Amino acid sequence: MARTRSLTLVIWCLVTAPCWAAPETDTTLSPADVASLEEVVVTARRVPGVHTSLKELPSHVTVVTADQIARSGARTTPEVLQQLAGVSVSDSRGFGLGTDAGANTRGVVNSSRTGALILVDGVRLNRLSGDEVHWLSVPVHTIERIEVLRGSGGTSYGEGALSGVINIITKRGADRPLVAEQGVEGGSYGWWRSVTGVRGTEGAWRYGASLSRQLTDGYRASTSSRATTSTLAVTWAPTPETTLDVTASHHEDTTRFPGGLTTATVERDRRNPGSFNGFFQDRISTVGATLTRRLDEAWTVVGNLYQRLWESDSTTTSAFANIAPSRGGGLRAAHQWQHPSWEATTVIGAELYEDKVTTGTRGAALSESNRDGGAVFIEETLKLFQRWILTAGFRYDRSDYEEALTFPVFEGTLLFNGRSPKVGVTYLANDVTTLYASWARTFKAPNIDDLDAVLPPYNDSPSVQPQTADTTELGVRWDAAPWARWQVAGYHTRIDDEILFNSDTFANANFTTRRVGAEVALHGALAKDRLTYAATYTLVKARFLKGAFTGYQIPGTPEHRITAKATYRFTPWLEGTADYLWVDTPFRINNFLNTLSGDIYGVVNATLRYRRPSHEIFLTVQNLLDEEYTSFQSSGGTDVSTGENPAPPRTWLLGAKFKT
Repeated sequence: MARTRSLTLVIWCLVTAPCWAAPETDTTLSPADVASLEEVVVTARRVPGVHTSLKELPSHVTVVTADQIARSGARTTPEVLQQLAGVSVSDSRGFGLGTDAGANTRGVVNSSRTGALILVDGVRLNRLSGDEVHWLSVPVHTIERIEVLRGSGGTSYGEGALSGVINIITKRGADRPLVAEQGVEGGSYGWWRSVTGVRGTEGAWRYGASLSRQLTDGYRASTSSRATTSTLAVTWAPTPETTLDVTASHHEDTTRFPGGLTTATVERDRRNPGSFNGFFQDRISTVGATLTRRLDEAWTVVGNLYQRLWESDSTTTSAFANIAPSRGGGLRAAHQWQHPSWEATTVIGAELYEDKVTTGTRGAALSESNRDGGAVFIEETLKLFQRWILTAGFRYDRSDYEEALTFPVFEGTLLFNGRSPKVGVTYLANDVTTLYASWARTFKAPNIDDLDAVLPPYNDSPSVQPQTADTTELGVRWDAAPWARWQVAGYHTRIDDEILFNSDTFANANFTTRRVGAEVALHGALAKDRLTYAATYTLVKARFLKGAFTGYQIPGTPEHRITAKATYRFTPWLEGTADYLWVDTPFRINNFLNTLSGDIYGVVNATLRYRRPSHEIFLTVQNLLDEEYTSFQSSGGTDVSTGENPAPPRTWLLGAKFKT
């Protein structure tokens, strides 16, 4: 079947390519070209039109554009993220072939959960039940840009940003009324994806819509997946002062998971299913609206509303359902002061949200959790003499839970409060060098899985408390020339009451932990921009500070990560890209006593791309050197239990994209 699809793809490309011909002009720019032509800005204040220059932020921030995503050869959003400093990705569910994965920042790794807050067009993706993020519902072809804010995003973005924020903005608009895009790709193990999209701008309207279908038979037994995603994004600007953004998406998939394997089973046959296997059926519908109004030269007001419904049914030894509706909104206002020797920007805001999770077997007694939350925040940025930028902010979050749990039995009310202050200073030493320092506290309330695992029956005082992280960061950026641009960040994070699963007591518990790390990122262009490159190095020293495991390393956290990528243009239309990922994870997840070594692996991917203004054809080889590795390795605490998800061997992908 896979061979038939690949042959069909080749024939389809050859037959249709002439029909999509266009004038021989290349309007695209390489990542290095873009960097050299315009200043990179970030929507860190969450107020459209009130942007922040990347070089002025007092923290390590990365922006990935749609063009960089397209040239990377990445099939999924986690594959894009894993090339960034400070971001680790693992196949926590064992789906394989990029179908879904867990993504974490700065070494805050807790099995399949994420310590970062993930948003798409302002709507959080983290589900209340266990902080899960269903990356399959965020196809890479829909993304305009990704902003990764490490460590200090909690004040502006909210509760849950324990280790950072990954903010995703989807595509809309074009340079003419209608741009139609079509893509199709196929490859190893039954991989097949087709994408149809339209974008355009007409008068006061900008829009974008897409429909994608993704299929895979999977590398391991019981890893097939069938997914369909549709998206719509519309912007209406009736006046220069008023903008209305509306987004909607619907995603459905059925994905089989194989279950983890023991080391001995992996050595016999890496394609085996585990003893705990089954499938998920997920349906996610989201709609959001944001109204931006510029009142005068100084004031901008933003209001937003969103609603999301996530229904998930899974089958292993029994059927299990998870129904998670959520809705919310917020109001933000920004005021900008201008003076010959200083500038000031003040942002204030308030948010309200409701989350509900119903879990259990359909038709039987279900556990139910209801969360009503709210927050207020303020942030002030002061720029003095075009050299110094001072930042300060404060946020207060309140979460009220109404619990009706059946395992264990608990009914009652819980209240969690969090305070998230931050301060920072940035010094623009000259036109090319920036120095910064910052301190921030972020807050994360327990999720339902955290509470389920520890609540004793009929006790309204749970033994787990909210998590708070204090992060101090120092950094330097250097943008002297297009051929070499780099930034270095060093940080210290202390997490009070970090929630981890203690296999000795078979329950979640709070721990005091510390992470000391460094992140180095370098990129540039050589040979008249024919060669572009990027490289990162990440170091994380993660330790327990108090309790029975004081001094031990936190398991599951990669200590060293290296990425490297290079793209060479052979001709204006033909380019090749190679990227490398090396990961050292000293100990398996749950192994608090540090007796079970984790995997150390290096993976090489390569892409050859023929790109014209109207169409492109590409060939990607992932795991080019056929490395046998496992990005997710768990344990039973002191023994190696079923917890390995072996990665696929060398895989091939052939695809084509067309534009009119």
